[in-house]
Amino acid sequence: MPTKLSVKSILIIFTVLTAFATCNDIPEGRKTISRKKAQPSKKHLDITKPKVNYKIVPGKEITFDWKWKDVKKSDSVVWYANKTRIAKLSKGEKVVVPTDLPVGIQHFILRSYLNDKQSSDQVLVEVLSEITPEKTRARIVQKLYHDPGAYTQGLEIHKDFIYESTGQYKESSMRKIDIETGKVIDIINLKDDIFGEGMTVIGDKIYQLTWQSNTGFVYDVNSFKQLYEFVYPTEGWGLTNDGESLIMSDGSYRLYYIDREYFTETRQISVYDQNGPVSRLNELEYINDKILANVYGEDFVLMIDPATGKVLQEIDLSMLKEKAKLPAKADVLNGIAWDADNEKLYATGKYWPVMFEITVEGINR
Repeated sequence: MPTKLSVKSILIIFTVLTAFATCNDIPEGRKTISRKKAQPSKKHLDITKPKVNYKIVPGKEITFDWKWKDVKKSDSVVWYANKTRIAKLSKGEKVVVPTDLPVGIQHFILRSYLNDKQSSDQVLVEVLSEITPEKTRARIVQKLYHDPGAYTQGLEIHKDFIYESTGQYKESSMRKIDIETGKVIDIINLKDDIFGEGMTVIGDKIYQLTWQSNTGFVYDVNSFKQLYEFVYPTEGWGLTNDGESLIMSDGSYRLYYIDREYFTETRQISVYDQNGPVSRLNELEYINDKILANVYGEDFVLMIDPATGKVLQEIDLSMLKEKAKLPAKADVLNGIAWDADNEKLYATGKYWPVMFEITVEGINR
């Protein structure tokens, strides 16, 4: 006895048959749309000069050369550094490397244009700094009290208060401090297994890094309460901001620009002096469109051009140790803070009992 079909089953069969008929009822001459693998464009040239890892200095001449592959020549060849167009080239031509080119490993691309088609080849080169940093020495204005139990990691001034991040396991904290007296007005103690690092303030929020936890904390600057956490893939060392982005160091020679809302990396710069990359970049401060950076273990800070990554100035702070009368527990210089409203600069160190107001030529006006 035949199985009795339900109304629902009949509708399903009808829908399938209709769809099948529709798929086969394609008007003659009309082709179906199908996905094809993208075919790579032909590479018309191979760069033969410069070679991979060639080192260059801005302001000096560089020679480009190449060999043609499937054509005798093209209409034009253009040199790009990463995504920036630099110059139109002739084969074997010497051209000057722009002085505003960022330092570090760069993609040098030669793009050939033939009729309405284009192709390219690239080579990695290392751009060095042509600048020998100016060496200056800070001058002490006055001494101020600093908690000798604070292992300073980040230091910043916001609306006449100092905000300080401290490190060490079981000692890490985020603090709000009176500048004149050094008295701690408010404090958030981190968990015992968290090692606090750099911090910065933008608007009504405080951002604090941790060392190896890959986690940062965001606090309300007014209530001093934690709002939420964020993550990042590197170690956290120093932190500052340019008014828009967070700028972070991780102990290498790189600085990372981080979107403060989504915490994604938007830009990265390498830091070089005349000898090459400068590593161990630690606590940071953004002053007059330049970045100041402590170099971990050293008695100087560097002034860096954020547009190029070149070190412009080396500021000697060795006299601070001499005047601080440091106890045996005291550690290295670390912590720079800029009071933009009053144009005052401060510096201290880890477990130092004193903080200094200082002046530096080129910073204080």
